[in-house]
Amino acid sequence: MKKDFIRDYATAAFVYWARHGCPTYDEAAERIRARALRRAQGIDPAKALVYADAEVDKAAAGLCDIMACSETFRVLEDSGKVLVCDAVRAVYMVEPWKKPQQHDISSRVLKFALRVPLSERQVWYYLDDARKTFAIMRGLRVEEDEID
Repeated sequence: MKKDFIRDYATAAFVYWARHGCPTYDEAAERIRARALRRAQGIDPAKALVYADAEVDKAAAGLCDIMACSETFRVLEDSGKVLVCDAVRAVYMVEPWKKPQQHDISSRVLKFALRVPLSERQVWYYLDDARKTFAIMRGLRVEEDEID
């Protein structure tokens, strides 16, 4: 079986986004900044602001993932693919703090397929569509033949 790195990365990003409460980029950056300012209480306010900005800069990769996830959902919803977003929520964003056990993803796909109703194959296709959209939003290298 061919290893799909984009699948793994996008799946982890959706879980990461859910773990943080599905914020926008600005909300997540403001949370980081506020947490850094709380830690820096009692020091010079100018230095505290520099420290807070440095903390936001250190979290740039995670913030870009958050931005890509929120943009993915926005693009999918704007194009009428709300069911794709529902599939991502039902499969990848359930219990984001818990490490998935073997077959958790496939059992969630089956449950979602039965609830909607769709075929399992269609749910997998929806998840693939969401992952590819995420990869494009995140600026990952995607081969042209993988997009469609």
